[in-house]
Amino acid sequence: VWVGVALENPETTYSAAFVPPNVMGLNTSPNAATGVNLLPFLANYSNGHSTTLAPDLVGKIAFESGLGHFEIKALGRLFRDRIAATATTSSRTNTTGGYGVGFGALMPFAGNRLELSLEGLAGQGIGRYGTAGFPDVTLDPASGTMRPLRQARLMAGLVYHRGSRLDVFAYGGAEYTGRYPFLSPTGTAAGYGSPLVSYASCSNEVALNACHGDNRAIYQGMIGYWYRLYKGEFGSIAYGNQVTYVHRSLWSGIGNTPEGRNLVVYSTLRF
Repeated sequence: VWVGVALENPETTYSAAFVPPNVMGLNTSPNAATGVNLLPFLANYSNGHSTTLAPDLVGKIAFESGLGHFEIKALGRLFRDRIAATATTSSRTNTTGGYGVGFGALMPFAGNRLELSLEGLAGQGIGRYGTAGFPDVTLDPASGTMRPLRQARLMAGLVYHRGSRLDVFAYGGAEYTGRYPFLSPTGTAAGYGSPLVSYASCSNEVALNACHGDNRAIYQGMIGYWYRLYKGEFGSIAYGNQVTYVHRSLWSGIGNTPEGRNLVVYSTLRF
């Protein structure tokens, strides 16, 4: 049995259809550190850094038995932003919390020729810890408070070892973010996944930047193999092919809700 605890970088990512004025603490706020400047034509190409209250707290318990390797994990987060004072308005600081609980498992079968892996995490405000890059929070249009989004992810995989040379694998996974809509003070879309978002321009490739929508789910499936051509004192050489399908769905709005999908084939020679 192993127990591990870590304090992690607490960067907060957000998505909001309406951002109240004078919000501080976001990675795009005036008080955030500016992006890096590596090349003259990429000046400040990255966003700044959010000023979150405290580090993220990550904990895990792992144990092994005759059935395989198993993990239980937990995540705690604190989100903070601030409405800055002006000559006519007072300031206030908003703090909210996020959390996640999850599991992991790696189980061998058939004399270690088959390996089944499972992994999942669910909670709110955990988008940054997934591979799809979902936001952690949205913003309340009235108070500017960060509202953690309900989120979950799940992945499963199966690997078959055919002797010492051939490995065949298949993986599938999905990530989901819940809807958290608001009305702005002017009656327009606010929050995340608002049903008032218009998709009218999304079929116009020329006006692509005018099309905005919030992710509901992204799922991916893949199948492939590795074949080791050589393994010896000079290292190893392996050749592999993989077919991957990715699907992206958005929260519904006004008009036909667009979807994204892609089929990719990889061919790799690794030394």
